[in-house]
Amino acid sequence: MRHSAKFKLENNTYNSLKALRYMPSLTFFFDADLSHWALVEALNLEIPISAVIDTNVSLLSHINYPIVGNNKAFESVFLYLHLIRNAALKGRQKELLKILRII
Repeated sequence: MRHSAKFKLENNTYNSLKALRYMPSLTFFFDADLSHWALVEALNLEIPISAVIDTNVSLLSHINYPIVGNNKAFESVFLYLHLIRNAALKGRQKELLKILRII
């Protein structure tokens, strides 16, 4: 049985990372074992991988930036999403400031 990694971005649904216009600079997984096919695709496309891992992760050697923690509890997932969102927003703010300094 072949699994397909489907994800939604804005209003479009994609079956593969290859379908994206621009490749992401990082992929993030809450459960690398459940997302096996998407993880393999990220490996094949040489996209760095970060994942929240617990003690039973089987793909640890393929994860570039492991984050040891609980990837099952709602509170943990909410916390990680909040931290990632804030980091992404700060990164965008820094890029905007760089552009404004150039202009």
